[in-house]
Amino acid sequence: RRPPNADHLPIMSVIDISAVISDSTPRRNWRMTDWKAFREELSKRLATMPPMDIIRDVETLEAMVEFVQESIMATADQVVPMSTPTPFTKRWWTKELDEAR
Repeated sequence: RRPPNADHLPIMSVIDISAVISDSTPRRNWRMTDWKAFREELSKRLATMPPMDIIRDVETLEAMVEFVQESIMATADQVVPMSTPTPFTKRWWTKELDEAR
């Protein structure tokens, strides 16, 4: 309907401005990692790898890969802090942005 004394029709808009809620599952906070401590711990773990001069078969290769993967995961479990994001966390926000603000 046209409003009284108007020569136009109103435009009705409905805008959903609800906040996007992010997943609050705990995850590794790689940005807060002490990379020097990570490298040191990983070096200690990899130093215990059994010596394998030459990879002669697939089983040996797979064993080495598994050892390296487990070493990296164990190091991450020990050194990399966990973070539980709040429902309105902005993943793109960094410490540098905080300081610049």
